[in-house]
Order: sequence, then C-alpha cells, then structure tokens
Amino acid sequence: MKRALAVVGSAAVVALAIVGLLTLATGVLEDDASSATGAAAPVEPGVINRIYDSASPGVVFIQAEVVPRQRAPIGPRPRRSVSTGTGFVIDDEGRILTNAHVVEDARRVRVRFSESELVDATVTGRDAANDLALLKVGRSVARR
Repeated sequence: MKRALAVVGSAAVVALAIVGLLTLATGVLEDDASSATGAAAPVEPGVINRIYDSASPGVVFIQAEVVPRQRAPIGPRPRRSVSTGTGFVIDDEGRILTNAHVVEDARRVRVRFSESELVDATVTGRDAANDLALLKVGRSVARR
C-alpha cells in the first residue's frame, strides 16, 4: 500500500509538472501587463493541437459501478449507479491516475482507451485528501 501511495504521489507531481508545462506552452502565464488585465496572451499557431496530439493517447475514460454506502440500517437497499471520469496513463505497466471520487465505493472499475472496449481495472491506491486514485490494468492493455 505504501508503494501504491508513493506512486500516486509521484504521479501527482508529474501531473502538476504537465499542467505547468501546458500553462507555459500556451502562454497563459506571462509577466507583463496583459496577464494583470486578464487578457489572453497570444499563442503560437498549432501549439494546442501539438499538445493534444501528444497527450491524448494517454487519456482514458473511466466507468465505475458504484453502490453507495447505506446510511441507515432500516429502509430500502442502496441502488447501484455509475460514476464516470477521466484519467491518464502514467507508465507502460498499466498504471492510471484518476480522481478518488470517481472510484469511491466502486464495485467494478473499467477503463476505455480511445475507441477500444471497456477493460477491467483495479484500484491499487487512493488518497482521498488529495482526491487521487491509482488504477491498474494489464500491461498488454496499456500498450495498445
């Protein structure tokens, strides 16, 4: 469990670094007067498309079948629902970082890579305080 949380923490640092790089690459942060006024800085043509083309293969759709915790011992049984979200592949071992609230109380978690079918995933780590969760799919699935 400690190893899984360490991977989640490392992935969070990587995610923050990616956000920082995207912010710098798109010119959102500037040290001039235009940023103080809220005006968008000019972006080099094609930068957003290049970032998307580079990052999109690692973005996945996540579907979790959820059974909410029963709040009272008396009354109707909790109904199943579906929670959805996104995540991104962090290595070629099949680890995926997502938000913890997406997989909270999940009985089954499945992941879709691009246009592929849903494949089963397991929750291997969770940090509810930072709303992060680590999922795992098979290596062969992650390398598609």
